Amino acid sequence: MRVILVAGGGGVGKTSSSAALALALARAGQRAVVVTVDPARRLADALGVPLSTEPQPVSFGGAEAGRLSALMPEPGAVLPRLLERLLPAEDRARMEQNAVYRIFREAPAGMHEIASVLWLAERLADDPPDALVLDTAPSRHALDFLAYPTQLARVLSGRTVKWFARFGGARRSWMDAVGLGWARQRVEDAVGRVLPAEVIAEGAAFFATLAGAREAFAERARRAHEWFGGGDARGVLVAAPTGSSVADAIHLAGAFREAGVRPQAAWLNRASLELPTWLRAEDGGSPHAALAQLRAEREADVRRSERARDALAAGVGLAPRVLPALEEREPRAIVLRLADALASALEPLGFATRSEAARDEATRDEAARDEAGRDRAGRVEAPHPMDAPRVVGA
Repeated sequence: MRVILVAGGGGVGKTSSSAALALALARAGQRAVVVTVDPARRLADALGVPLSTEPQPVSFGGAEAGRLSALMPEPGAVLPRLLERLLPAEDRARMEQNAVYRIFREAPAGMHEIASVLWLAERLADDPPDALVLDTAPSRHALDFLAYPTQLARVLSGRTVKWFARFGGARRSWMDAVGLGWARQRVEDAVGRVLPAEVIAEGAAFFATLAGAREAFAERARRAHEWFGGGDARGVLVAAPTGSSVADAIHLAGAFREAGVRPQAAWLNRASLELPTWLRAEDGGSPHAALAQLRAEREADVRRSERARDALAAGVGLAPRVLPALEEREPRAIVLRLADALASALEPLGFATRSEAARDEATRDEAARDEAGRDRAGRVEAPHPMDAPRVVGA
């Protein structure tokens, strides 16, 4: 499975581009899943289907049928689903009553991204797609989550968590039973000078309940790091022809490199590098005044797009692919048009284009037919008993 991380500032068409990329990959014969960690429902609007924590099939009525799906880990729902797969029922019931867990479940800043990547590492591990397109949040800090799995695995394997887990278990079991309640009380009093007693109690109970699945969580965290922060992940930067969005893309290119992810493509969306045919005065005549004003505005758009293209190329070290400004307003229509534009942009991301995929599939089919023919030609079949010559009068 290859992971493609799509990043960019707000309002640049990043989510539509992510959906279009997944659609182009599915059309090219890849099993593709597009995921968003942005709690806003832009991806659902772009695909025209309701999304949930489970993968949902998506079809635009073309060759992508059966190959394209999407999911959106929902805040407040993804952590319970993860625990459902990793903890026994009794521990889950105890966890639901824990105040520390309830804080985490409500997805404070950063927690939703942690839970989401752990859920993906759990849910997609059994049947990974060929391509996972991850639509990141529209922020300069959108790639911070790439460091979370490693940090979480380190925390879960650390001595502090192990101590809390043992201490929390001890509170419920043997210390009081064997007359060591005074020792437990002294530890609580010491830590209580720094933290409130209820925080200590709930935190200890939380880690004690989690102890049985601590290694399972750590394993999912390590897997998530391999998927999203490993050498195979590819980065795509999306910008619009504005100075602020180009600056965001340049910043995110640096964040990709710091995280060990190669920025592999840069897309300048909603750009106009030439005037539409109907606005060109090829005959040298003067267009109507209203058209002249519109032409001047479009020429300014072209100059702005050219400046943005050059600045993006210089800033990220990649030749940007220009995605046209579209007249469509309906989200699915935009995704379809962008998928057409991206059909020839798959090679830098490590995938064959649609024609290459079809040619490769035909080559594989022909090789399979040749192999089957050689098998038939080389097979020596024993004669059937009914075919043996009969001896008359013996």
